[in-house]
Amino acid sequence: MGMYLSVQKRRRLCVSLLLITVVAGGMGYASLSGTTSVTSATAFLHAAGGGNPREIAQEVQETESTVRSLRATQAVLSRREEILRYELRQLEEERSRNGIAMSPRLREDLRKSRNTLVVLLRDQQETDKKVTQYLQQMWEAEGRVRVATMGMNPDNISVLISWPIEPVNGISAGFKDTEYESLFGMVHNAIDIPTLQGTEVRAAASGTIQTVANNGMGYNYVIIMHEGFATLYGHVNSFLVKEGQKVTEGEVIALSGGTPDTPGAGVVSTGPHLHFELNVAGDHKDPLAYLPFISDLEIAGVR
Repeated sequence: MGMYLSVQKRRRLCVSLLLITVVAGGMGYASLSGTTSVTSATAFLHAAGGGNPREIAQEVQETESTVRSLRATQAVLSRREEILRYELRQLEEERSRNGIAMSPRLREDLRKSRNTLVVLLRDQQETDKKVTQYLQQMWEAEGRVRVATMGMNPDNISVLISWPIEPVNGISAGFKDTEYESLFGMVHNAIDIPTLQGTEVRAAASGTIQTVANNGMGYNYVIIMHEGFATLYGHVNSFLVKEGQKVTEGEVIALSGGTPDTPGAGVVSTGPHLHFELNVAGDHKDPLAYLPFISDLEIAGVR
């Protein structure tokens, strides 16, 4: 008797095979992104396994996310040494900027951070473990903020936000920054606002605290749900709010972090800064397009 597979099982098998094929670089799916690839993959799976096209499209999109995560992880790990040396340079620049005015606590934090990075440079296995853990936390954060706003009509959403931190030192990494992607091997769906460790982080708009993610020495973040959109505040060192709490625009919600080997920074960080994301109807948007305009704002990579 031949083995019978239900439509659902056949579809899952096809999705799994497609994932393996895409990761291996086959079938021409060099980059699974955009409507065209989703439509093509959906048609392929529908023909191969049958089933509801809408359900298939959703599974394909989930597969795309998995593929992007796997490829980004591979890209970052291939750059591990370059990234760690970059972080060491950032620490030295931070030390030079502060000079003799550096507080004893900051001096000790920088010393510990430097020692940790030097050790990681010598231990590839430990580095890979920490980088992979950090990336998983990053993908989880992006997934949470995306799911929070999916299904909403962007035409009915009015986004009004203020600066969570005054950008007195400009923007160190812009939205989908090409230099950032070249160095770290992954797309930057946010802006990075450099600031002193421990700076007050304020809610960009009134809303409800949806997520307070405390990953210890990993990637810590806060997600606020607003009217039709969400904001994410990453690399925070400590939290001043709880999940479910109502906050008003400008209210202090956390203290910033980002210095390597300090709580909330994670192993891949450009130094003390706030990682700020904006998501509207399931899509990441450039926060600079919605924040109050600053004429002399310096943005990395923009001349």
